[in-house]
Amino acid sequence: METMKNRRGNQPLIFTINCNKSSGGGKVMTSLAEFARNKGFRVYTASPGERNEKPSQNHLIVTSHWQKALNWRISKLVGNDCCIPFAQTGKLLRFIERENPSLVHIHGLHGFYVDYIKLVEFLEDRKIPVVWTQHDCWSFTGKCPHYSDIKCYKWKDECNNCPQLKNYPASAVFDKTREMYLSKKKSFSSLTNCVYVPVSKWLENEMKQSFLKGKDIRLISNGVDTSVFRPMNSGVAERYGIHNKKIILGVAASWSARKGLEDFFRLNRRIDKKKAVIVLIGVNDSLASRCKEERIIPISRTADREELAQWYSKCDVFFNPSVEETFGLVTVEAMACGSPIVGYDATATTEVLEDTPNYCVKPHDLDAVEEAMKQIFSLGKDKFSVLNRKKVLKNYDVDKQYMKYINLYHSLIDR
Repeated sequence: METMKNRRGNQPLIFTINCNKSSGGGKVMTSLAEFARNKGFRVYTASPGERNEKPSQNHLIVTSHWQKALNWRISKLVGNDCCIPFAQTGKLLRFIERENPSLVHIHGLHGFYVDYIKLVEFLEDRKIPVVWTQHDCWSFTGKCPHYSDIKCYKWKDECNNCPQLKNYPASAVFDKTREMYLSKKKSFSSLTNCVYVPVSKWLENEMKQSFLKGKDIRLISNGVDTSVFRPMNSGVAERYGIHNKKIILGVAASWSARKGLEDFFRLNRRIDKKKAVIVLIGVNDSLASRCKEERIIPISRTADREELAQWYSKCDVFFNPSVEETFGLVTVEAMACGSPIVGYDATATTEVLEDTPNYCVKPHDLDAVEEAMKQIFSLGKDKFSVLNRKKVLKNYDVDKQYMKYINLYHSLIDR
């Protein structure tokens, strides 16, 4: 079959893959792909299908939504997140073989949609250059994308007897973490033409203590669109009748204990409701009822970046109580909009807030959180806005960060 490369000349083809295309690493994948197209590359994206998703140009659905759901159940039953039907992975490998990309960019392989061991072995066998952006810690642990909250560091030697067995990717009974760890170690360490890209200094340091130490590791932080996320006048608070109160804002793609949800409820019981209010964005229906009972303003997840930027601009303080941030995109978005920040001195939040006037306090210390917020309310947003945006423009502007990938693509393809 005539390949895309043959049909369109010598324009380099990038094949990029992630476990979704709508949040987190998926958003990075799709926006970076568009940026690369504008820089002269042809780019195919790939991910498992989402509910009722239809085929689209330049995108490959690796595994259907229902097949992914079945894979998840199989994985949970047997305790191994690589139990994926070979037919789905075979489809992916045949596509890569046919299109013969100049480079493959991996964003995320966990998520019950591909046999990642077979994929990595295939890429190594074909000597295809690989860029692998690390959005979490999954690639060098037995199974866990995050481990900081429980302070488990078995991955430095060998995972076993996992204390997070019931967490994603969950196992109902069997602990196969040692088996998965050794399988990953053998497979991922074998890649000889791969650049591993952590999105923060913190993640880079963790990787250098894992079995990936000694590999080609190059830091490229995530970026935000500073033309969208900018200080602006906003009337969003008026819609909720809270324009005369101090607004404490929290944002997450989905709220969980890992994202610090309970600390928001604990904080809410301490604040003066006549003077301040907590607004949470990213709230699902089941959580919304609890928020309303405790007089927290719940807002469902929004894909409207302009609306999100309005909330960042309107809030009096942005609070990120997560202790497991491999980057902290919402914190950087808030800083770009001039929001004062209170975050925890843990994982990547620490480096995002360093060299700024923001407050980085001991995790779960709500006395320190309250005191920091009082200081912010007393000083006013102007003391934070200019310096916060200045750091984002210098370190996290999306065009600057994406150009680092473009230069990396060129260097690997030329090599």
